[in-house]
Amino acid sequence: MNEQPKVTVITINYNCGDMLETTIRSVLAQSYPNLEYIVVDGGSTDDSLAIIHKYQDKIDRWVSEPDRGIYDAMNKGVRMASGEWVNFMNAGDWFVDNQTVEKVMALADHQAEMVYGDHEVRFDSFTKQKKALPAKYIWKHMVCSHQSLFTRSVLLEKHPFSAAYGSAGDYHFIYTQVQNGVVAQQVPVKVASFDSGGVSYTHPVDSYKQILRIVTEKDKSLKVYLFHYGLIGKQLCIEGVKRLLPRDVFEKWMKTKNKLLGKT
Repeated sequence: MNEQPKVTVITINYNCGDMLETTIRSVLAQSYPNLEYIVVDGGSTDDSLAIIHKYQDKIDRWVSEPDRGIYDAMNKGVRMASGEWVNFMNAGDWFVDNQTVEKVMALADHQAEMVYGDHEVRFDSFTKQKKALPAKYIWKHMVCSHQSLFTRSVLLEKHPFSAAYGSAGDYHFIYTQVQNGVVAQQVPVKVASFDSGGVSYTHPVDSYKQILRIVTEKDKSLKVYLFHYGLIGKQLCIEGVKRLLPRDVFEKWMKTKNKLLGKT
């Protein structure tokens, strides 16, 4: 009998056939022995279904049908899951090595309801390293990416993702649970690598505005407004530079900045 808790990894995909196979292979290569794999496809019209069929003998459950967006698809995946823990590794994202899930589960405290680690973000010409932060800083910004987060399935079933906050639905979930006193454990493991093409990176100002909206639903203190307006202002300046410079020059500037900050 396997005494290790079952971990369900869910991949959300819609017309990302060019990246889906790498994600699937990353999940299937995990050394963790009690792993369930679910793929939720939004009715793709590219070669995604051919890729899913290629691996369907190794995928525990999959579905391909229209949905109402990524958070609707993520909630659908949760309803399909039978694991005690759930992780979302969506198309274009992958685990940093084959032992990642095993490392995280070895460190997970039995009282924890969310366990999370570090991640990296891939740009065209460089990769940015992102250290996870203690949960107490959730009022400022994401303390981890959803790809580097493992959550008890009962928590996700009780508190499904909301689509009311645009691209910040994952932030809303984490922020709300931390505010409710859920035990969130940070572990020293780099979990995930994901592409910078997601909405939170392509439209960061919109994401920051949604985060401000979420936080101020519970905390309208001056420090919250000052911090978040400062963050939005800083990002607007970066966006201005991005519009002025050619893409390759902008990425070289970002790479240099992150190297100086020790993030590459």
